[in-house]
Amino acid sequence: MINLFHQKPACDPDAVLRIKQWAIDLLGLGSDVAVTVMQLSCTKEGCPDVETVLGILEPGCQRKFKVFKPLAEVLRDDLEKVIQESIKEQE
Repeated sequence: MINLFHQKPACDPDAVLRIKQWAIDLLGLGSDVAVTVMQLSCTKEGCPDVETVLGILEPGCQRKFKVFKPLAEVLRDDLEKVIQESIKEQE
């Protein structure tokens, strides 16, 4: 059952900015690219309680990366790993 009154996890603005900058650096993104960072609760069985989702919105292209950790715990290495895995899957 979904609890509509479940409190959303707290958002750390410093962590959001840090993760956005890592994404820009790791992917070599330009100023015309929008980067979103969100911490989401997962209600599906078998997934972690909280995940950090990074959205890259380029003209004509959208990409999404997930790190299965709370926003405040995401390290640059975590983000680099999911980006590299995604690139390998596309090859």
